[in-house]
Amino acid sequence: MLEDHCGHARYVWNLAAEQQSSWNLRRGPAPGYNEQSRQLTEARRENPWLAAGSHIVQQ
Repeated sequence: MLEDHCGHARYVWNLAAEQQSSWNLRRGPAPGYNEQSRQLTEARRENPWLAAGSHIVQQ
C-alpha cells in the first residue's frame, strides 16, 4: 500500500514539476494551486488507478 501511495505521489509530483519548468512568457505562467487541484480532480476521474490512491497524499 505504501508503495502505491509513493508511486501516485511521484506521478503527480512529476506532472507538477513539468508544468513549472515549461512555462514561458509566450505561454504565460504555470498553473497555480487551484488550477492544479482542478487538474488532479479531473485526472482522478479519468484514471481509476490514480483515484484508488489517497487524494491527500497526491495533493
